[in-house]
Amino acid sequence: MIWVNFIESLKLMATGMSGIFAFIMVFYGLVVLLMKLFPYQDAGDGL
Repeated sequence: MIWVNFIESLKLMATGMSGIFAFIMVFYGLVVLLMKLFPYQDAGDGL
């Protein structure tokens, strides 16, 4: 009984962690895409 609960909790944790990992990868991809679309340009005003 205890092992069944432990195995099920591992499955639930793996599902949650994979969802978090997927979200972080999508967010990172969006950041990289925005950095390529809008590259940094120095304004040159000395601030």
